[in-house]
Amino acid sequence: MDKLFHVFSFIHFLYGVYYDQNYVKHSGDIIPIHKLNMPLNGRSMFLTHWNVLIQTFFFGLCVLCDITGSKTLKKFKNFLHTTIAFPLAFIVGITFWAIYAIDRELIFPKVLDEYFPGWLNHLMHTNIMVFTVIEMITSERNYPKRSTGIKTLMAFLLTYCIWMNIIYQVTGYWVYPIMEVLSIPLQILFYLLVLGFGVSLYIVGEHFNSYVWLKDISSEQRSNKNKRS
Repeated sequence: MDKLFHVFSFIHFLYGVYYDQNYVKHSGDIIPIHKLNMPLNGRSMFLTHWNVLIQTFFFGLCVLCDITGSKTLKKFKNFLHTTIAFPLAFIVGITFWAIYAIDRELIFPKVLDEYFPGWLNHLMHTNIMVFTVIEMITSERNYPKRSTGIKTLMAFLLTYCIWMNIIYQVTGYWVYPIMEVLSIPLQILFYLLVLGFGVSLYIVGEHFNSYVWLKDISSEQRSNKNKRS
């Protein structure tokens, strides 16, 4: 059953990426930052698209592991899911819908509804959370040492934060309108909250995995420590 889920998930996200790249188009006059000539038709600016590409790659990797049975690929797949794919899906999904509920113009202006179909919006901001939870439930995995996992996630998030600020410094445009209404201290606080939220989600994922698969985290961490010594 998990193999069919992996195939369906890979096709699901791959089609979303394909549709977004080829059919979601609008004038840059609507949102000025979309005028910029950036990789992936400008999509490389957005964490949402980083995430959907990672989810697509991850489920493609799952399919490849199911076909080959490679232990090396499986180890890498599990590391990617635990450290980045799972927490990132919830960072993107929860942050998007929380800001959307407060004031959608700060994250996804209403004018985009004409160009960005609702099903694609849910694929990128809702299904990512649903699918990664199903993956956690249907496929067993071991978590890395907590410090290693958190450092990997922090490195990824900081890379994106730096990228977003580079775009602003070069173009004068913020990727997300919410940054325009925040002072520099509030921007720093926003970054810190997102990073802290990421750490919390990593730990939630670790405990959820242990609950689903009836593992004791402390015993598992001791076992990992003994393997390294």
